Amino acid sequence: TYAPMVDVSHEPRWGRISEAAGEDPYLNSVLAAARVKAIQGRDYSAPDKLVASPKHFAAYGQPEAGRDYNTTDMSIQRLWNFYLPPFKAAIDAGADTAMCSFNAINGVPGCGNDYLMNEILKGKWDFDGFVEGDWTAQGGYAAGTQLVQDPTVTAVFAANDQTALGILRALHEHGHSVPDDVSVVGYDDIPEAAYLVPPLTTVRQDLGEVGRRGVEL
Repeated sequence: TYAPMVDVSHEPRWGRISEAAGEDPYLNSVLAAARVKAIQGRDYSAPDKLVASPKHFAAYGQPEAGRDYNTTDMSIQRLWNFYLPPFKAAIDAGADTAMCSFNAINGVPGCGNDYLMNEILKGKWDFDGFVEGDWTAQGGYAAGTQLVQDPTVTAVFAANDQTALGILRALHEHGHSVPDDVSVVGYDDIPEAAYLVPPLTTVRQDLGEVGRRGVEL
């Protein structure tokens, strides 16, 4: 599932500030760990559990002027002291996926940020799960250009078909064959999926039924 959102924010103008736990990195860290454990349980293959995906890695909650998706500029000290602790807590709690952020951090897109993805997440934190992009073809392209640098990546499950399209483009530009080298699966079942070269494998889901089930619960 694309949760929990653990973005610390000190920007009251930001429209998504209510999704996380506010401005305190400690409170966000405690709740991040608790939410991961609640979502995954002891075995997230159980029918009533899901794999958690803390988002949006990282510093998505501090966009300039509070405008969603806007760029973020900050010192390394501020990044580590305020915005990274909840993600570290979520990973330590057992989250096996993470979602990279829409925004650019200090001029580098979150989904293609070598410092965040490789030095911190996979290096310092020993994260061995997978990172998913969020929403757009541009984000998918940025994530794809990062993924091609890791020879261990053999499959990608995108948040939606638009993201998958960006990943396909990045893999093609870097000489990777789909699905021979890397399998890519989307999530939207857009009508155009079958006409792509190669055709995009995509998951079909009745979102109206999902909404009805949510109301019933």
